[in-house]
Amino acid sequence: MTSNLAVSNSSILVHLSRIGQLRLLFGKINIPRAVYNECIVEGKAGSEDIKNSEWIEVKEIKDITLKKVLKIFLDDGEAEAIVLALETNADLIL
Repeated sequence: MTSNLAVSNSSILVHLSRIGQLRLLFGKINIPRAVYNECIVEGKAGSEDIKNSEWIEVKEIKDITLKKVLKIFLDDGEAEAIVLALETNADLIL
């Protein structure tokens, strides 16, 4: 059985955590540093649940140039989530 890899932006994590349903996400979820900062460092609602989730792992992106291009249209978290999804060949981006 193959495991699916997903990359998440902060919105879905924050909203599911706010309603106590973060557990609906299962399997390994990678988040880029910018999403971690938006959720945990900036202290969004549900940040403790997100921080303590064993299946959510913070990953650093490598392609800073692509991030800069994407930031023309998107915020840091969205841009890094797309870059990370491409770099890790993710099956899904949330």
